[in-house]
Amino acid sequence: MWIATLALCLDEDYELIDLMEQMKREAGVRENCFASLGWLLHAKGEYEKARSYVQQLLNEHSLLDEPAIRLCYSILGGVATAFKEYDESLIYCQHVLKLCQKCGEDAPLPVAYQDIGEAYYWKKDYDLALEYEQKALDLLPEEHLQRSYIYRVIARVYRATYHYDLSLSYHQKVLDIQKKHLHENHLDFAAAYNSIAAVYHNMRLYEKALGYLNKALSICKKSLP
Repeated sequence: MWIATLALCLDEDYELIDLMEQMKREAGVRENCFASLGWLLHAKGEYEKARSYVQQLLNEHSLLDEPAIRLCYSILGGVATAFKEYDESLIYCQHVLKLCQKCGEDAPLPVAYQDIGEAYYWKKDYDLALEYEQKALDLLPEEHLQRSYIYRVIARVYRATYHYDLSLSYHQKVLDIQKKHLHENHLDFAAAYNSIAAVYHNMRLYEKALGYLNKALSICKKSLP
């Protein structure tokens, strides 16, 4: 029971980490752009404030450039997901995709496809989730770091559908790519170890689950303030 409780607490922490990393990956968004405050509010879990602020920004459309507009809709999608408004989240993700498709080669299409796939994952429409994650993969080089985030969504789909061996294989793909791009105490490794622990917990392999949880905790102790 205490292993399950620990895993649940870590899951909640890593949702915040995932959000922060997702927003940082929005191509072309400057740290000082108007939408950054909305991202910060979202990251702090102040979802209503984030939603209100971003909607006000969108009403003042002239203040925003194209990447900032995309970020605003991504934030609204994230807020909707936090409130379990998955249909609404999907609508925002699809809107981001449409904006990306108008912007040419510089638009973050892989991220847009990934986010739609993740929205379908939350809706438990797993076939469509996998379809959109594959669309994202098709646009990326073989060892691109972005693939690790896509593989993580795919691994979650397979965990949700009880294909635990497949889930573990995709989590291993996540680790393989991370090792080529990130330092060993990067929080993405902690997130990956935590996810692997969750799969082993589902498989009732509790010693393995505990081992990976300890790996995750070790990184968090070194990397978090």
